[in-house]
Amino acid sequence: PVVAFGAWPSRPPAHVVTSATASGGADGDAQLWTGGEDGGIVQWRVPEPSSEEAGADTSDDHDPAEAGPTPVAFLSGHTDRVSALCAVGDVVVSAGDDGVVCAWSIA
Repeated sequence: PVVAFGAWPSRPPAHVVTSATASGGADGDAQLWTGGEDGGIVQWRVPEPSSEEAGADTSDDHDPAEAGPTPVAFLSGHTDRVSALCAVGDVVVSAGDDGVVCAWSIA
């Protein structure tokens, strides 16, 4: 299969999540990885909540969506649904219904 890693210029396409795992990011933010029906894997940056976000901020200008996960990259190596993901150290391992197991370096 073709394996590709690319950055996203904006939001990812519709991604029906079938599996997920998490890892710590080098910048202190958590990394969420989701596998989908489309065979793709999306890397998400999950920022740590600031003290304002952790408290009860009820101001009108607060947009909770701004603090949510941000897509960072797309991994393509499966031709069918991603059925399992696991982050171990600097590697994310994925298994798909296509019978393929991929090991992705995230260092």
